[in-house]
Amino acid sequence: MSISTGKLSLNQLWKDVQALVAARGSDLLLPAAAFIFLPNLAQGLFVAQPANPAQPDPEYSLTAIVVGLIGLAATLSIIAMVFDRRMETGAALRLAFARYGRALAAAIITGLIVFVGLLALIVPGLYLLSRLWLVMPAVTIGDGDGEGLLGPLKASWRATQGQALRSFGIFLIVVFGSLLLAVVAAAAALLDPLIGSGDMNAGRLGLFGALAAAVVSSIIGIYFAVTQARAYQMLTGRADPDAPRV
Repeated sequence: MSISTGKLSLNQLWKDVQALVAARGSDLLLPAAAFIFLPNLAQGLFVAQPANPAQPDPEYSLTAIVVGLIGLAATLSIIAMVFDRRMETGAALRLAFARYGRALAAAIITGLIVFVGLLALIVPGLYLLSRLWLVMPAVTIGDGDGEGLLGPLKASWRATQGQALRSFGIFLIVVFGSLLLAVVAAAAALLDPLIGSGDMNAGRLGLFGALAAAVVSSIIGIYFAVTQARAYQMLTGRADPDAPRV
């Protein structure tokens, strides 16, 4: 059972994340490139974005779901390499695929719970999100394995006990950083008309826009996975390395 033994320090967490990315950046890039960058690049180049975001396009929505499902493998493998810094990329990917089914089930259940909470005047959903955002680290290292499908959710809930406000602060920082990167990607898309690439009227990104969007998605994916893993370490008092269990 995971028991919350620490507190989240946003300053220390950011320093640790930066150090981890610097130390293992080349290892983290491989799963991010294969399971985040390439799927997002393909989506950007070949799937038209909906003209009206308020009216989702079925094709775009389906491909977005597929891209997200593929990216889950990168998230799990990156988290595994944070928990065990001696783990090689191949071993991390094998563990990710071994834990994928449980991670997918946990993600679906968490999403449904948070969605219902958001429908209930938004605030309950935000609170639930701040308590359940560490489900993936729990899945990766096997916390809650003996507690059924809700085991990882219970592990995240225990780890974030008394830390909901700090967790929400982390989300705000991640969202703000993601928005800044999205602005960069949008600016890159403005270069596409210069090379006759893409068709903004049809909602299709050009080469520059698709590349920028894929790079931004990869950066966000890496940093958020490392942040989740390190936060879970801080809250559960785990020493590094702590090899995940298959």
